[in-house]
Amino acid sequence: MNDAQRQIKRLFDTATWERGAGYAREGRVLSTTWDHANHFIKAKVRGSGRNTYHQTIRLAYDSQGAIRSIEGDCTCPVGYNGKHVAAVCGSFTSDDPGRSLPSALTTARETSIKLPPSSLELPVQLSSWLDGSCSN
Repeated sequence: MNDAQRQIKRLFDTATWERGAGYAREGRVLSTTWDHANHFIKAKVRGSGRNTYHQTIRLAYDSQGAIRSIEGDCTCPVGYNGKHVAAVCGSFTSDDPGRSLPSALTTARETSIKLPPSSLELPVQLSSWLDGSCSN
């Protein structure tokens, strides 16, 4: 278990964390959006049956950048910091570095949406102008 997983796990009771981690492993976390500026996550998790629940999870950090608390609202009957919220947090704390929760000390630039390399390429004329090799 990595540091981020330990930080998050301690904020849930054991049963809630285990059920949520199971949901994360099963791929039930359908979507997540991280808002770095406001330290919150919006997500969707497939629950039992055909139910899909929506979460808004606010993170609070200590002065060292470690997660201090989680306030997770969910549209499920439990409503607050249940297994669906734990599933979202568990999906962010996997061993995949691209899925780690950013610390509070991470800059907005580092946590902005990553675009595929092809979308980062500038048009040839603009690239030439920026390089100073354009004659116009």
